[in-house]
Amino acid sequence: MISTPEILSRNRVAVDNELKDILSARTGILYDMINYQFGWSNEEHARKSVQEHNRLRSNLCIAVCEAICGNFKKSISGAAALELIHNFSLVHDDVQEGRPGDESAPTLWWRWGPAQAINAGDGLHTLGRLALLRLNNQSVTPAVTMKAMNIIDNA
Repeated sequence: MISTPEILSRNRVAVDNELKDILSARTGILYDMINYQFGWSNEEHARKSVQEHNRLRSNLCIAVCEAICGNFKKSISGAAALELIHNFSLVHDDVQEGRPGDESAPTLWWRWGPAQAINAGDGLHTLGRLALLRLNNQSVTPAVTMKAMNIIDNA
């Protein structure tokens, strides 16, 4: 029997790999900012606090999918989409609240300015929707993929 910490670690690695695959072919300042948001930047002050959280949303997504269909792998793109959409909301919230960051690193808007941070947040939202479309590559029907997209858009 696999332990809860092992499950959480397995899920985190799977989601991080999916996120990195989604971002791997994309270059430019927008994607530099997104990598910074996830704590994957080579910058000295990259946002490590975002990278180290336990990915509650994606873990819940994976747990529900695994309980229903017995295969956690089918949920990875959906779980990655949730992380992208969640970070979209964090970036926009940081701008709205005027949060400069914490001792670990400045927020996107503090580092690149509010206009660029809003662009990065919007990019995260778009990447979240694109991640959902990747469900079709995991034997999820187009109808289920569109239903998932509708649920996230309405949330």
